[in-house]
Amino acid sequence: MGANVANEVAKGQIRESALASSFNTVDEIDMNAPTRQVFDSSTFRVQHVKDVVGAEVSGTLKNIVALLSVGLKEIYKELFDVVRDDTFLESCGMAD
Repeated sequence: MGANVANEVAKGQIRESALASSFNTVDEIDMNAPTRQVFDSSTFRVQHVKDVVGAEVSGTLKNIVALLSVGLKEIYKELFDVVRDDTFLESCGMAD
């Protein structure tokens, strides 16, 4: 799934997100599960990831790639005005 937009979440559209945390156990309770459950619902699924650094790096790289793809799409439009938008998303373009 893509980015979680507040109005889509508010409308109850089904969304998914990752919560990266590595809390210590308190009184023999894994605090990661209750923290995830605060946000988890039937329309907003929250997955727990213990690798906090890995989640941060992955999210950063994903956002960089997204920005680059938008930039490349704009370059395509400026240089080649006959190129269709959907071609850009095929395996010959950014889907590769």
